[in-house]
Amino acid sequence: MKEKPVSYVSFCVLSLLAVLLFIFAAHDIYDLDIWLHLKTGELLLKNRAFIYNDPYVYTLNGVRWINMEWLSQILFFTLYRLGGAFALIMLKYITLCGAFFLIVGFARKEHLFVTCAMLSAAFVASEPRFLVRPHIFSLLFTSIFLYSLLRFCYRKKSHALYILPVIQILWVNMHGYFLIGPVMVSCFVLGESLSRWMCIHNKRGTTPCLELCDLRRLGMLGLVLAGCCLLNPYFLEGALYPFRVIANTYFHAKDSIRYITELSPLVEGMLSKRPVTFFYFHCLFILTAVSFLATIRRFRLSLFLIFSASLYLAFSMRRHIDLFAIVALWAYIQNWEDATQFSESSRNRWYLRSVRWVKDPLISLCLTLPAFVFGAHILADGYYFPNHPARFGFGVSHIMYPLRAAAFFKENCRQGRLFNTSAFGSYLIGQLYPRQVFIDGRTEYYSPEFLDEYIHLNRDVWHRWQEKYDFDLAFIHHHFGVSWSALITLFQDVHWELIYVDDTAAIFVKKDRGHEALIQKYKIDPARFFPEYTPAEIATYSSGLKKRPCPWPYLRLADFFTALGFHENALYCYKKALELEPRLVSVYHHMAVLYASLLEYDAALGALQTALALRPGDRWLKQTDRIIRRRMQFFKEKEAVLLEAYYGERPPGFFIQLGDALAAEKMPDEALRVYLQGVECAPQSEVIFHRAGKLYYENGRLREALAVYEKGLNSFPDSALLGTHRGVILAELKEYVQAQEQFERVLQRDERSFLALRNLGTLYAEQGRYREALAVWDKALAIKPDNALLREFRDKAEGLLREGGAERDDDVSIR
Repeated sequence: MKEKPVSYVSFCVLSLLAVLLFIFAAHDIYDLDIWLHLKTGELLLKNRAFIYNDPYVYTLNGVRWINMEWLSQILFFTLYRLGGAFALIMLKYITLCGAFFLIVGFARKEHLFVTCAMLSAAFVASEPRFLVRPHIFSLLFTSIFLYSLLRFCYRKKSHALYILPVIQILWVNMHGYFLIGPVMVSCFVLGESLSRWMCIHNKRGTTPCLELCDLRRLGMLGLVLAGCCLLNPYFLEGALYPFRVIANTYFHAKDSIRYITELSPLVEGMLSKRPVTFFYFHCLFILTAVSFLATIRRFRLSLFLIFSASLYLAFSMRRHIDLFAIVALWAYIQNWEDATQFSESSRNRWYLRSVRWVKDPLISLCLTLPAFVFGAHILADGYYFPNHPARFGFGVSHIMYPLRAAAFFKENCRQGRLFNTSAFGSYLIGQLYPRQVFIDGRTEYYSPEFLDEYIHLNRDVWHRWQEKYDFDLAFIHHHFGVSWSALITLFQDVHWELIYVDDTAAIFVKKDRGHEALIQKYKIDPARFFPEYTPAEIATYSSGLKKRPCPWPYLRLADFFTALGFHENALYCYKKALELEPRLVSVYHHMAVLYASLLEYDAALGALQTALALRPGDRWLKQTDRIIRRRMQFFKEKEAVLLEAYYGERPPGFFIQLGDALAAEKMPDEALRVYLQGVECAPQSEVIFHRAGKLYYENGRLREALAVYEKGLNSFPDSALLGTHRGVILAELKEYVQAQEQFERVLQRDERSFLALRNLGTLYAEQGRYREALAVWDKALAIKPDNALLREFRDKAEGLLREGGAERDDDVSIR
C-alpha cells in the first residue's frame, strides 16, 4: 500500500517529462540533409541494390560513396511514404524517448527525482540536435551500450552484454558514428586495467570493479564488436569510414568547413543565439564534473574517460552536444548512486544528511521548472520567433526549404546544368533527381581546395568554374553569409540574369543559352522589386499556439537587398517586418546602419533610440550609437568646411572632396552616396563619374561601376579617363571584344594615352597575343620609359614569346 503513492507520483513525473520531450522534438522538419536520405532510400528500394558511386553531384564525377546510413534511409523513406513528415517526427520522438528514458530503468527508485531533474536538463541542452536524421539512432545505441556496460561493470549483471553485437551490426548500417560502440568498450577495458594496475602496485587509486576474467570477457566483446563493423555493404572501406570523416573534419578540411554551423566550435555564437541551451550545457558539465569529485574514493576511471572524450567532442563541434548530454546523464546518475551508497555505509553520515533535501519530490520538480517554462515558451512561439527555422509542428518548414523556388525551377528550368549553393544541395537532390547538382552537404567528399574556393568565391574562381563545368542555371541560398559571395558574384556577372527571388532563394540563368524567353518573361530588377506578402502567405510561416505573424520573409529579403547594395529596398523590407512584429531590436539596429550609409543620420539615431528603449543598456547598440554619432560629426564638420570654402555652393569639387574625405575615413557607403549625389546634382565633371565608378569597382560591384562609366560617357563621349576604365571593367568581365573596341576608340582620339595603351597590351597578353601586346607596350614605354611595372610585364611576355608563348600568363593583370 505504501508503494502506490510513489508509483503514482513517478508515473506523473515521467509523463510530464515525456510531454516536455515531445514539445522539444515536435518541430517542423528543417534539417538540410533529410531529402538526400529520403531520395537514397527510395533508390535503394526501387533498384534493390546498394549504391557504391555517387549519383547526385556532377563535380564529384561518380566518386566512391561510402553510404553507412543506408538502413536508416530505407526506414525514413518507408515511413515518409506511409505517413509523411508526421511519421518521421514521431519516429524521432520514439527514438529519443528510448535514448533518454532508458536511464529510468537503470537508476534506483529512490533516485527517481534526481534522474528526472537531470533528464530535463539533458533535454534542453540537446534540443538544437533534435533533428530527423540518422544520428538519432547513434544516441539510442550509445545509451544502450552505456546501460549494458554499467550494469556489467558496476552491478555484475552480464545478460545485457549479449545484445551489444546485434546493436553494433544495426549501428554500422544506420549511422557513421558506429565507432563509438567499440571505443566505449575499449574505455572500460582501459579504465579497469589501469585501476587494477594501480591497486596491485599500491598506487593511489580505486579498487577495480572487474576481475581478470571479466576483463578478458570485456576485451573479447570489444574484438567481436570490431568484427561486427565489417558487416556492412562496403566491408573494410565501411569499417574505416569514421576514420576518414575524423581526418577530414579535424585535419584536412578543418578550416574549410567551419562555416557550417553544426561543425563550428560550441562557444562561437552559442551564448547569443541559444542562451538557454548554452546555460543547460554548462549545468550538465559542472554537475557531472562535481559528481566525479564527490566520488573520488570510488572514482570510475572508465566512465571518466568516456565523459572527457564526449566533452571534447562537444566543445570542438556543436553537432556532438547531444552525445555529450547522453554521456553526462549516465555518468551523473552512476556517480550519484556511488556517492549515496558510500555515505550510507560510512560512519559519518553528514553527506547523506546534506543531500537529503534533493530527494524531496517538490524540490526536484523545482529543478525542472525552468525547462518546463522553456517548453511553454516554445509552444507560444516565443523562443524560435522570429528568425529561427525550428517551429513547433508536424510538417515541413516553410522557412528553411525553398518550396516555391523549387516549384518555379522545376516548371521553367527543365534543361541545363545547375550551379547551387551547398545549403540547398540535399533538397534539390530530393526534388530534381536524376538531374545532378553542383555541391551538397557531404563535405568529406570534396577536397579542401574546392571547399576553400567555394567559401571564398570570387570572379576568377567563378569564371574558371564556368569554363570547367559549363553550368547555365544557378540556384542560390541567399541569406547565409557564405552564400553572399556567390550571390554577389552572379549578380555582378553581366552574362547572367536574375529571374526569380523570394525569401529563401534566388534563381539566375545565363544569357545566350536558350533562356531568352525566360529572361524576357521573368527578369527581375532588384532596384524596383518591393515585395508584398498577403496575410495568408505570412500565416504559413507562423506556428505555436499564438500563431504570431512571422516577419521571416521580409527579414530574409532584407538580407538579399543588403548583400547587393540596394539599401532602400532593404529598409522597405525592415519596415514591413516591424509592422508585423514591432519589438525586433536587431531590425532597428540594421536599419540604423543602413540609414547611416544613406547619410540619413537623424533617422539612424532615431532607430537606435527605439532599440535602446526596448533593450536598455545593450552594449552592442550603444557601441553602434557611438560609431554613428562619430561619423555624423565628421560628415557635418567636413561638409560645413567645404560649404564655407565654396561660399555655400555645391559644385563638382564639393562632392569630390567630401567623398574623398569619407573614403579616406573608411566610410565607403557614405562616400559612394556623396559621389552619386554629385553625379545627379553636378554632372558637369567627368572626375566625379570616375570617383563613383572607381569606388563601385573597388567594392566588387562591377555592374554598377559599368553603369556609372557608361552614364559618364554619355555626357563626356571623348573622355579618355572614363573610356579607359570602362574598358578595364569589360575586360574584368571577360568581354574582351568590347574591351578592345573601347580601348581602340580612346586611342583614336588620343594615341598617346598611356593608360589605354597599357591596358590594351595587357588585354592582348591575357589572350595569349604576345606579339601585339609587345607592340602596344613599346608605344606605352615610349611615353613613360621609367614605368618599372610595365617593363616587367613586357619582359615576361617577351620571355613567353621566346619559349613558344602558347600558354596565357596569369600573372599579368589589367587591374
